[in-house]
Amino acid sequence: MRIQCLSINSEDNLSGVPKWEYSLAFAFLQAYYMHSPYYDTTEFIPAVYYEGSSTDSIVRDVLEQHPDLLAISSYIWNIEKVEKIVESLRQAASGMAIILGGPEFGSGGEAFLANHPNATALVVGEGEITFRAFLDCMHESRMDDTSLGSIKGLVFRSQAGEVRTNEPRPVNKYLDSIPSPYLTGVVPVDMLKGKLVAIETQRGCVNDCGYCNYQKGTKGLRFFDLDRVLKELELILTQEPKQLYLMDPTFNSNPNRVKAILECIVRCNNKTVLNAEMLPDILNHEVISLSKKAGMRTVEVGIQSLNPEAIRIMKRYRNEERLFQNIHLAVKEGLYLIPQIIYGLPGEDMKSFFEGFDKVYDLPTQEFDLLRLLLLPQTRYRYEALEHGIRYKKTAPYEIIESKTFSAEDINHLEKFRKLVLATQPMKLEVARFDNDLGLKHHEVFEEAMELISWENEDFQWPIHTLADRDNAIQAINVFYDFFLQRIAGHDDKFLRKKLKKSKKRAQFMLAARYMTLPKES
Repeated sequence: MRIQCLSINSEDNLSGVPKWEYSLAFAFLQAYYMHSPYYDTTEFIPAVYYEGSSTDSIVRDVLEQHPDLLAISSYIWNIEKVEKIVESLRQAASGMAIILGGPEFGSGGEAFLANHPNATALVVGEGEITFRAFLDCMHESRMDDTSLGSIKGLVFRSQAGEVRTNEPRPVNKYLDSIPSPYLTGVVPVDMLKGKLVAIETQRGCVNDCGYCNYQKGTKGLRFFDLDRVLKELELILTQEPKQLYLMDPTFNSNPNRVKAILECIVRCNNKTVLNAEMLPDILNHEVISLSKKAGMRTVEVGIQSLNPEAIRIMKRYRNEERLFQNIHLAVKEGLYLIPQIIYGLPGEDMKSFFEGFDKVYDLPTQEFDLLRLLLLPQTRYRYEALEHGIRYKKTAPYEIIESKTFSAEDINHLEKFRKLVLATQPMKLEVARFDNDLGLKHHEVFEEAMELISWENEDFQWPIHTLADRDNAIQAINVFYDFFLQRIAGHDDKFLRKKLKKSKKRAQFMLAARYMTLPKES
């Protein structure tokens, strides 16, 4: 049996950033299928594409492979393309079975199958066990309602054409029942050199935030065996990949594990740079020091909000005082942190958001991320949308439109605010310093500059996707810089002015010189 595993990866157009060349999700599915007696007679065909890949070329390639089963992994960045592919395959009358999975199908799978009559089934939740059961049924020619109806976590089309949803599958508490894709050779080690590689050392999250579906259907954390993780790291780092992404949403949640993992990376790492997400309020000097020695390039730290009511509704519990202390300590020790905040959260309003923004912008980090609230599938905020008066776009990425505390005009205003803040981010440290010296509020400076930009003609997407976006973002940087020079006219720190000018040029260079192969239009 031939299984084509179709992954359409997100894509960063920034020059020098390696692309994902394999799917870790499908690697886990294949590794788990090693438990099946049919593994040796099953051929897994990886098919890796990107957001910019054309639907026609993907469909053509699938048809040329003639797989018995097409498996597709679906996320917010590819679901629209996935729907077009499935529809095109129906029109091509390919006759192959199609199964889909991924975070997009935590709910609403019935509607997808109803709208795409040639799709066979959907996997809801973690896929390894459910996917194996489905493949075994195919091998044994047991695609009847009774057999498929017994597979927990499956949504399928009955023999009469009806869409049926089976009982949910409990999460796999024993992660080591899933063989390592790296140690088993499912992901060939010879393909890792100079590439972007990911590793998962745990699943779940210590938090249960309303906007997030990292919990994967259960509260708390589950860990892969530490010895296994260390062996994986030794094998991966021996191949000298360019970047290693530690996929855990709370990488430092267990102090003893994170120390052992970082010490292993310090021993084994020569050239690879690391990226991770950590909880800022439980960082400590030892983890910061080990991270720096291990080659950690960036650490994303989710703050999300500083408003007590928003945090209460979100259920993100933390030590606020230690959060700020640890961020300052990490930056002082040379660790590159990227704090994140979200606008549009329940319990927040424009006033409290800007108060929190000013505090986060004032942190000594060179970079930070400003995000719009998304109502993702399987999240508490999606289920509680009516309670919070939230309207959101019903298509991916499910952006908030308005709520009880944010009007549609507020959200549109904050989206433009976000773009200008992030486009001018290389100037952040100098802007914050000038603002503080002159007693200016950071958000008010950006709002004043926004009024000078012609958003009808010079709007842009962020991240950058087209040459037009790039050129308009450069123009926004110029407008902000000229405005800011006038705003700080009474400040006589010439050295800081020179640094600001250099930072502006760096911001322009990052856009003009590093986005080299973009289309002119979307």
